Amino acid sequence: MTPTQKIILKNWIYTGIFLLVATSTFLLPQEHRLSAGIATGVLLALMPILNPGLRNWKGYGPRGVRLGEYLQAHGLLQLWLVIVCTFVLPVLIYQIYSSGGDAWGLYALCFALLICPPIITSEVERYRHAGLPD
Repeated sequence: MTPTQKIILKNWIYTGIFLLVATSTFLLPQEHRLSAGIATGVLLALMPILNPGLRNWKGYGPRGVRLGEYLQAHGLLQLWLVIVCTFVLPVLIYQIYSSGGDAWGLYALCFALLICPPIITSEVERYRHAGLPD
């Protein structure tokens, strides 16, 4: 494992811990959620300060391109987003609307289906590219 891959792996671990903490705030009683959310926000603000390698993490893929360029280079990812936006999101949005707006799990699912695939594929590409000899 190269030093760059170790840094990427360390950033993945920190991000995983942060997501676990942020998700666990919803398990707290209602009166403690606000203070836990504020603490999680402070942690999010401090992450780039405490981890300088995170500040230079811009763009998608190993070259750090913009999202549009990245999606144009990845046809399956484009297809995924089109299918999700065309067939899945309308159903989820209807479920959110018919539930009266109290469906945080569906909000999270919508977010995960749209945001996670480009980020995950980008990070896997960065990790693989970091292991290649220059």
